[in-house]
Amino acid sequence: MGIIRAAVNAVHGSFADQWLETVEPYEMGEHTVFTEGILVRKGQNKKGSQTISNGSVIHVYDNQFMMLVDGGKMSKSLGNMYTLADLDKLGHRPSAVRYVLAGGYYRRPLNFTLSSLEDAKAALNRLSKFDMQLRNASGTDSVPSYEEFCAAFPELGIFQPAWDSLNDDLNTPEALGHVFSAIRKADIPSLSPEEAARLRNAFHFILAAFGIILPEEGQEEAPEEIRTLADQRWQAKQNRDWTEADRLRAEVAALGWVIKDRKDGYDLARK
Repeated sequence: MGIIRAAVNAVHGSFADQWLETVEPYEMGEHTVFTEGILVRKGQNKKGSQTISNGSVIHVYDNQFMMLVDGGKMSKSLGNMYTLADLDKLGHRPSAVRYVLAGGYYRRPLNFTLSSLEDAKAALNRLSKFDMQLRNASGTDSVPSYEEFCAAFPELGIFQPAWDSLNDDLNTPEALGHVFSAIRKADIPSLSPEEAARLRNAFHFILAAFGIILPEEGQEEAPEEIRTLADQRWQAKQNRDWTEADRLRAEVAALGWVIKDRKDGYDLARK
């Protein structure tokens, strides 16, 4: 009876496997950051390309992770496929995109959303504020370069747990958590200039390990009203409606902001 039951289960398993797909990344070259997933084995799923059967195999190789957008697949047809230029036009800087990606753990899918970029912007501003406090306390602007860090490992102090997490299977989310825990613990007013300088070096060593780029000093994020006007002005420019583009530029200027055009977009700065 046991042999018959095993045989029946094996047949059921074979039929069930026919529903499963195998997905792997498409052409991940040395200079590729993102690529689409392709089906290398098509199952019997008839619900279309938007659905992958539960239990299907997704190949994620070393130094890669699977990324979702708004909890699902990224597709032009779904309207959730963003290039860096698209995100830049929406007011999201590359440093925020880098921060979101750096916080992903390669053993788990990363769910990329526009709100995650807003969270990244707030986190970067918090890190930048901490750096400014340390710089003022230390009395110096300079920090070692990445090459200098590699040649002379800094004393990490309260940032040691973050470094330990990075060395523990590259656990970046845990490491970032330790970074912000260290910031909360830091008692900057009690530090001597030398202690503040050492702590700032340790902080920048961890930032360099992540590849995190802090916002420039004095860089202020334009409010939504200004970004909306600037986006309308950019669209008018693309449509060669120069009169409307000039009008919108003047309106932005009257509100205290300057539009600085680039070949692929624009920047906003306070007057």
